[in-house]
Amino acid sequence: MAGENKLVVLLLDDDPTWLRALGRLLERAGASVIALSSPEALFERISTGTPDVMALDFVLGLDETGADVARSLREHLRDSCPPLLLVSSSLPSVDDADFAPFDAAYDKATAPAQLVRYIIERAHLRGGSRSRPSLRGIRQGELGRGDSDDELPWLSEG
Repeated sequence: MAGENKLVVLLLDDDPTWLRALGRLLERAGASVIALSSPEALFERISTGTPDVMALDFVLGLDETGADVARSLREHLRDSCPPLLLVSSSLPSVDDADFAPFDAAYDKATAPAQLVRYIIERAHLRGGSRSRPSLRGIRQGELGRGDSDDELPWLSEG
């Protein structure tokens, strides 16, 4: 998957509305998007190649969390693992240990233009050094604030 002209972004979330919305924004930013709703689909998909970046939700259903999936990806892909991003509205309730397998974490409340920028920037860093800033004590809505939806006129389209 990686290495094509477009950046390839894989999204994993059990919310189809969120997948469509974020996927559409990333495509408008020039990325190729693979939107999946289950960890099983993700592992099947990466058997043919890895994307440039993966953005995972934390709450994926009853059996697995995004952290469980990220740990499995790190173990399975080892050095070829792309940057793994946690994009979730559950950040305040995530244990510190569950941030460990991710390269960065962003709240779903982040302004859409900024979130797309963060994901695209991380895709460009594929293979670079990983950094894990401390997220202890960050409240919902504090990560990545600053841009407004006014920059995205197509958000009002149907």
